[in-house]
Amino acid sequence: MIDAPPLLLLLRQSQKDVCAGLPKLLQNVELISGLNVETINNGPFDLRYSGVAFQCHITSVQTDWRDFKTIFWNPDWGKVISILAINFGDHVGAGRMSPVVVAHLLELSERLGTMLDAAAVLWKPANIVSGFSYFSETVGQYRAGGPFPVLALVDFSITGSNHLVSHGLSWFSGQELQVEPGDLSATELMRRAVRIAHDIAVNGAIETTMEIEGLTEFERIILSPSQSNRELGVLISSKKEE
Repeated sequence: MIDAPPLLLLLRQSQKDVCAGLPKLLQNVELISGLNVETINNGPFDLRYSGVAFQCHITSVQTDWRDFKTIFWNPDWGKVISILAINFGDHVGAGRMSPVVVAHLLELSERLGTMLDAAAVLWKPANIVSGFSYFSETVGQYRAGGPFPVLALVDFSITGSNHLVSHGLSWFSGQELQVEPGDLSATELMRRAVRIAHDIAVNGAIETTMEIEGLTEFERIILSPSQSNRELGVLISSKKEE
């Protein structure tokens, strides 16, 4: 595998029950191919979804949950009995940053989670656990042409200098946000940060300084990548017409 699995489905069923029931479920799913059902009980197993190679692994719970942020889910860790880890296959490589490939990962995870009645989804690049119903809804909207599911996949925090910074956006783009506080409230900063994160996750990192329209009539947003291109500075200003 190229990295540790980025996505874990948190399941209410035992590892034994999931391994016993999953082969029949998977055999009836369109777009899935290359699956050897006999390997499901013997560690990681490979499959292809919409032509993209994935590797999955069913395990018992061996995770300390205290380091994860939880959204849209009332945590009941005692009922999480097993995990289905989903990763890209060895040959996907840098192609994992392609929006199309990422969409297939989210679609596959949503379909498997629905079949297995998942309780929640852990997205490890941002250390976020989201309730499965929320994850499923936002992924469904994205598949239908809606916004990228930023809140389930990218975390945000406020620094000591009141900058709003992202965590996990670089997994999709190689770039994180650093939003200067300005005169906006934390809620208003988040609205703008989510919009920019959506654009970067779908279209790639910003490589040159640019100015874009804001969310209000006179607002302008200045985007300034760092020299390494790993951080994107965001300055929000309001310029009334003279």
